[in-house]
Amino acid sequence: MGLVKKVRIGVIGCGVAATRDVLPNLVQPEMARRGVELVAVCDTVKSRVKTTMKAFGAREMYVDYTEMLAESDIDAVAIFTPINLHYPIALASAQEGKHVYVQKAMTTTLKEANSLLSTVEKQNVKLVTSPGQMHNPSFRMARAMLSDGLIGKPLWGHILASSDGHIHERTDPSWYYKPGGGPLYSFLVYYITTFCWMLGSIQKVTALSGITIPTRWWKQKRIDNEMDDSTMILLDFGDSIYVSAISNFLGKGVVGGGAIYGANGVIRLPLAVYRSTQQGSMQVLWYNILGKIKNNINPLKQRMKGWVDWTPPLFPTPYPLSAPWGAHIIADILEFIDCIKEDKKPTVASGERARHVIEVFEKSYLSAKSGKAQKLETVFA
Repeated sequence: MGLVKKVRIGVIGCGVAATRDVLPNLVQPEMARRGVELVAVCDTVKSRVKTTMKAFGAREMYVDYTEMLAESDIDAVAIFTPINLHYPIALASAQEGKHVYVQKAMTTTLKEANSLLSTVEKQNVKLVTSPGQMHNPSFRMARAMLSDGLIGKPLWGHILASSDGHIHERTDPSWYYKPGGGPLYSFLVYYITTFCWMLGSIQKVTALSGITIPTRWWKQKRIDNEMDDSTMILLDFGDSIYVSAISNFLGKGVVGGGAIYGANGVIRLPLAVYRSTQQGSMQVLWYNILGKIKNNINPLKQRMKGWVDWTPPLFPTPYPLSAPWGAHIIADILEFIDCIKEDKKPTVASGERARHVIEVFEKSYLSAKSGKAQKLETVFA
């Protein structure tokens, strides 16, 4: 396959993620100079897709993605539908020879993930899936600290990912409370992906999970909860490194963060570090400030006791974004475009890494149901 000069994209799903976070950035002149063209948009709500087409200058609109795949001259799709629809749409797109970008989580089961990866390979198309956490400067720095032995051998960690369950959204959040929704696939996915980058593959999980609030209300609409809204997981990374993860839809607003504790110190990643447009600090605490620290870390250490704040740059972007909140998504899409144009595999937001995280969630629910620890088959590589 030779180098591709132009990538024609069709966007499937015109809800908040697409219209607020992605499309304003995707149609900027810089993307056109990179050879990216928004050709088509698709959504099952006709009024919404019509508004989206007019707002962002797409040539075509569809209410059925199968028609878009069959009729449009697009090269690639970007999928922003509810999570339970990711797999069938991504699979159909790959089968039609389209390159596929899909929002998190890629699928909801390991079987689906294996099927999609097999189809992508057979059809010789590219697959990129969010979240590509290592595009974030904070996480690259944290991983470098771990690799350099800055806090010594990692010993244990913890994660908190809590929100109000999207009840504040302007569009109906009912699907978050149906099979394929819940806090793991929509929220904890960021943290598990990050910790796998830091500590490697998860080998075993043990979990408790259930429905705490059976009924929710969005505006005047009643939502009967069919998906666990509270889950606690013990993650075994091997070598006796354990991380606890709590994720739920029981919060007021959004609360989260995580930390990795080592023999000589701690790296703490507050929620703000996970958000591309919030100026949050990554914090490091050294137990022994006289310990051996590599020269390239000395300026950060500042030779002082207690917590040291490091405020990293925001996501690097090649042009000013109209929707800065979506910087982390556009970083993944830029990797997607590069993979198509240069005929290469993704190094950050890969389907193989997404598959491992999906298995973590599937096995966690199985552990909670069976009362037994579950071993994982896949690796984060």
